[in-house]
Amino acid sequence: MPVAFRVSSPLAMFRKWWTTTSSVSYPFPPPTAVAGLIGAILGFERTEDGLALYWDQMKGSSVAIVIEHYAFLNMAVNFVNTKDYKGHTQIMHQFVRNGSYIIFYKGPLENQLREYLEDSRSHFTPYLGVAYAIANIEFVDYYPTYKKLLTHEVHSVLPFTDKAPHIDITKTGGVFRERMDLKLTRERKREEMINVVYSSGPLYLKEPVEAYELGNYNIVWFPEW
Repeated sequence: MPVAFRVSSPLAMFRKWWTTTSSVSYPFPPPTAVAGLIGAILGFERTEDGLALYWDQMKGSSVAIVIEHYAFLNMAVNFVNTKDYKGHTQIMHQFVRNGSYIIFYKGPLENQLREYLEDSRSHFTPYLGVAYAIANIEFVDYYPTYKKLLTHEVHSVLPFTDKAPHIDITKTGGVFRERMDLKLTRERKREEMINVVYSSGPLYLKEPVEAYELGNYNIVWFPEW
């Protein structure tokens, strides 16, 4: 039974993979960040040499992401020279302000995740991208039944691999496209990437896509990890 939870924070940073010191953020957590978040809730530990073994425990899992709210905030961050503590420099960063998202999860960890969420428990401190962006976690619901459908209206981020979906721009409004990490290796190196389109509200498509109706949301799952 898929389970859904809301994650939010006054501040977040999901650094785009191609940025360096001047970090630019995705507006929502990529699937890799969601995997880390679930791993923190359930207490999946790394090895002494830093291997992320939770990718083995995530096999067969899939997520969908609904964007409820976000805004961008540009801020200069002080970097101190830690070699001799003389001098510092200010580097501009892009943060997500007041981000709120509903994460849908299906896979082998459904029952365990639901138990933790219903009890408002988290083994490790959950955060959104950076350790100082502590996340608020709220259980939303679980879905013993749901249906598959062809629809012109999608409420989640819409992943695609080959052909981009035909969006009704006039009805949808602003539409954005990104390419982001889908899965990492145990060594935290990029293993797979995915293309997505998203909007601040529902996506309206000119051609129907395969989606799943869970409660009030038509969602599209990311490929399984």
